[in-house]
Amino acid sequence: MYHTAVILVTALTLVMAPSLGAQAQPKQKDPVLQRYLLEEFAQLNDKLGQLNERVTATASKLDQIEQKQNSLDAELRNAQNVSKSIDSSLSTLRLSSQQDLFSLKTDLTQARQELSSLADMVRKSSAPAAFAPPPVAAPPKAPEASAAPASVVLEGYITAVEADEITINLGSNAGVKPGAQFNVYKSADPRTTIGVAEITQVTDNNNSRAKIIFVRPDARLEFSDSVRLR
Repeated sequence: MYHTAVILVTALTLVMAPSLGAQAQPKQKDPVLQRYLLEEFAQLNDKLGQLNERVTATASKLDQIEQKQNSLDAELRNAQNVSKSIDSSLSTLRLSSQQDLFSLKTDLTQARQELSSLADMVRKSSAPAAFAPPPVAAPPKAPEASAAPASVVLEGYITAVEADEITINLGSNAGVKPGAQFNVYKSADPRTTIGVAEITQVTDNNNSRAKIIFVRPDARLEFSDSVRLR
C-alpha cells in the first residue's frame, strides 16, 4: 500500500513538473507593439482631453445662452407692460384731448360772439364821428321833375379773418347772397379800397363767409375793417 502511494506521488510529480516550469518562465513582450499601443493610448488620451474641454466650453456657452434668454424674456415682459401702460395713457390722453378741444371750440365760439357784440357797440358809438362827412354848403338846385329814391348802401365789418377767408356781420337778414362782392376799407379811411371779398356762404341771419379775391400789397385785412357791397 505504501509503495503504491509513493509511485502515485512520483508519477504526479513527473507529470506536473513541465507545466510548473513553463509557468515559472517570464513571458516575452513585443517592444514595437508596446510602443505603438502607448502612442495610441497617449493620442486617445489627448483627444479625450480636447473633447472634455469642448464639452466644458459648450456647457458654458449653453449657460450664457440660457442667461441671455432669461434676460430677453424679462425685457419682453417689461416691454409688454410698458406697451400696455402707453396704450392706457394714450387712450386717456385722447379722451382728455377730445374733451379739451370741444371745450376750446365752445369757448372760442362764445368769445367770437362776445367780440362781435362788442364790435357792434363800438361801431354804433363811433359811427357818426368816423363816417359823417363835414357839412358842405351846396348851391341850390332846381327841382327835378322826378327824383329817384336814394339807394341804400349795404355796409358791415369783418368779425374774423382766417387764411384766405373772412367772416362779416351781414347775413340773410341783410339780403346777402352767395356771389355778392364787397369792397374792404379801413375804418379810419372809408374811401380807400384795400381789398375785395366774395360771399361763399351765408351762415345765418347775421353772418356770412367770404373768399378774399384781392388785397392791396401794402394792406392787411383785420378784425373790424369795414365792408361795403359793390
